[in-house]
Amino acid sequence: MFVVAPLYFVYSMGYTKEDFRNDFFGGCRYSEKVIPVPSELLNAKFVVTKEAYAAVGVLKVHLCLPEKSKVSAELIDDPRYNDGRQLLNIMRGKEFHVVKILAVSRTGTAIDVGNTPITYLVLSDEQDNLYDVATVMLGINQGEQFLTLASPGHSLLLDSGSFSMSSSSILLNLHTSLSDELASSSLR
Repeated sequence: MFVVAPLYFVYSMGYTKEDFRNDFFGGCRYSEKVIPVPSELLNAKFVVTKEAYAAVGVLKVHLCLPEKSKVSAELIDDPRYNDGRQLLNIMRGKEFHVVKILAVSRTGTAIDVGNTPITYLVLSDEQDNLYDVATVMLGINQGEQFLTLASPGHSLLLDSGSFSMSSSSILLNLHTSLSDELASSSLR
């Protein structure tokens, strides 16, 4: 009786039996899928355009993911999003190239979890250090953008709506401010 009531309360708050099993028996709450990098992004540069930070270290909840756990730092625009990790300043003008794209989903069901995976661009710098950046964190509000996609003759200031996922690929949502030539190309 004393165990049932607290568990009912916990489950009613969105914590599922699967969450309990994963926490108690050491399973992984997350799954990941490697998404093919569109050929148009393979030769593009990602350039830091304003103050940004690298939160160094892998979050404990992601250590069980084979690909995500290889990435040693996360690019963020606000130091409050470091989740207790060490922060390094990333200088304006620093360049990266995309190595892979990951879609990370939380397994089970909970109030705070949607059905849509979080898409991460895995980027490498000139010293082959790996960073990731969640596409939803590329500037939620106007003026918060910190990363530009640059290819020969074109550049695009990335924001949280710049990318969208289909079942097996990532799409770059092209904005009307781009030239007609770039806007007519599609990344699939």
